[in-house]
Amino acid sequence: MKLVLLRHGIAEDRAPGGDEARRLTRPGRKKLARGARGLARLLDEVDAWAASPLARAVETARIAADELGGPDDPEELDALRPEAPPGALLPWLRRQPVASTALVAGHAPHLPALAAFLLGAPGPLFELEKGGACLLELPRAPRAGSARLGWLLTAKQLRKLGDA
Repeated sequence: MKLVLLRHGIAEDRAPGGDEARRLTRPGRKKLARGARGLARLLDEVDAWAASPLARAVETARIAADELGGPDDPEELDALRPEAPPGALLPWLRRQPVASTALVAGHAPHLPALAAFLLGAPGPLFELEKGGACLLELPRAPRAGSARLGWLLTAKQLRKLGDA
């Protein structure tokens, strides 16, 4: 299984509904769409879509899905909330078909911690900037330490791919 971790794009500093309601800014949406076109050059197909329930992550997944031909509404998972423990995503991952590609949209520092957990590192190995992504390759039954890093790209690198 391939797992793409996509950090949400540039979001508002504040929102009337608090942190959970913060949405992407107009420049954030534009940059993310360009980066998602870059993802489309790297991924043949995405079979499963999920996002943190926070507005900016759901919006990020929807923009990526628009560029990659995914669903209008990703599955919203509490396991992708910023405060969720990295292992909380394992049951969802284990339900995905072995030969599939899944994309999850979420937050820092949760996504780098999730990557470290799956790679078997004692702590985060890298930062994932807003709009950046990485690909992890997972075995049939994902567990801590079972992943391999396929690639790690900044938002700028994804946009360059998308503009090419």
